Parts: sequence; C-alpha cells; structure tokens
Amino acid sequence: MAYISTEPASQRARNITWLPLRAKLRDGRVVRLVRVEAASDDSIVAAMHALMNYELVVRGDSYPFPPEPLTRAQFLAYYCAFDTFALVLERPGDAAATAPGGYDFGRELVGCFYVKPNYPYRSAHVCNAGFMVVPSLQRGLGAGELMARAFVVLAEELGYRHSMFNLVYDTNAGSIRLWDKLGFRRVSTIPGGGRLKATPGEGPSGRDEKTHLVDAHQYLGDLRRMAPAQREYFALPARRVAAKL
Repeated sequence: MAYISTEPASQRARNITWLPLRAKLRDGRVVRLVRVEAASDDSIVAAMHALMNYELVVRGDSYPFPPEPLTRAQFLAYYCAFDTFALVLERPGDAAATAPGGYDFGRELVGCFYVKPNYPYRSAHVCNAGFMVVPSLQRGLGAGELMARAFVVLAEELGYRHSMFNLVYDTNAGSIRLWDKLGFRRVSTIPGGGRLKATPGEGPSGRDEKTHLVDAHQYLGDLRRMAPAQREYFALPARRVAAKL
C-alpha cells in the first residue's frame, strides 16, 4: 500500500497505445488488461470495490486496514485516485460472481491493480502497487503473474524509476515467489510487522477477531532494468511514454 493520494488521476496512461492487452489464462480463457476510468467504468469499479471489501473483512491477510468495509468514496480515494487497471474476461460470465458473505464480483472481473507514487513529491518517482484477484481465479491460472508482469512495463512507461512494496506478509507465499521470480529485491523484513486474521476466509469479523503476528517484507524493483524482459514476454514494441513526475 502507499499513502492515500489527494492528487488528480494521472493522464499518462491514456498515452499507452498497447492497451488493452490481450492474453490467456493457463486454462485457455482469454483476458484483456484495460485501464479503468472510475467515472465511467461503473460495473468494473463496483466489482473491484466488492473485492476490496472481501479482502478486508473476510480474508484479513493482505492489507493492513481494519476488518471493516470501505465506503465507495473511501475505496475510490485509496484504490482509484491515480492509475488503475483491471484484468477482465473477454467472454463475461466465465467467472464465479459471488463469494462467502454475498460479495458480488460481477461476471467479468479477474483481478485489478493500482499504480501510484509510494511517496510524495521529491520521491514520487518511486511507485507502489496493490493487487487483487477474484477468489475463484487465484490458484494456478496465472492471473496474478500476468498483472505483475504488465505492471512492470506500465509503471516504467508511466515514468517511475523504482517500485516499492511496503508490506508483503510472510504468509503471502504466492506474492513472494512472484516478486522473487521477476527480479525484485527483498530489502527489509519487519519482524512481526503484520497482525493478520488467524483464519483467513472464515467469514466476516470485527475488531475482536483472533489474530497472529507474521513478518512483513519490503521489496524493491528497478523498473528500467526489469521492464525490457517483460516487454519481450508480451511481444510489445520497445517504446516508452515520455513522462516526468
């Protein structure tokens, strides 16, 4: 996570000509990576909002926020204030639409992520991202990896020099494997830095939920070094959007 931005959404993503990006999940389903416009993509934003609240209230093992749902305004301020992208099915209806607790993810959303400065002003060239994948599509289909690879290219083209992940909890084995695979460096570990829900996914809970402490890792990526390999992975042209932060 990064600080909650009060700046207007970036215009630079509109200059990225290779979006939408078409790819396949490992089971053969075709997906597209698209830029999300919070003001117009109502159904996608609603599904993302539901997914965020599911992560906070039901799972409780990814984000440091309290186990309480965000209002739409709070969600937009945190997740959609800068550049936001979604991975969607080309043939809507192939995904499970709901999860325990009645959270409605629609019939199109596979996953999503934001890209925004990790720090303000003089260090705003260091970005952060937050990823989510619809629960029924989290295991073995490669959705998270597709988004992570695309993120490296997008962030570099948006003008960022580095990417910093502030809190990767030790229980998030999938993310740890992925960041290691893509060439991010673990630069720090905070012992007991996460107080997570003891039994993720068991259902909604309040502030009196049972928790346990886990280590929290910080990962740093040099985007200019990493982006060429990911452009090659997607067969993208060696092109950059000229942008300054």
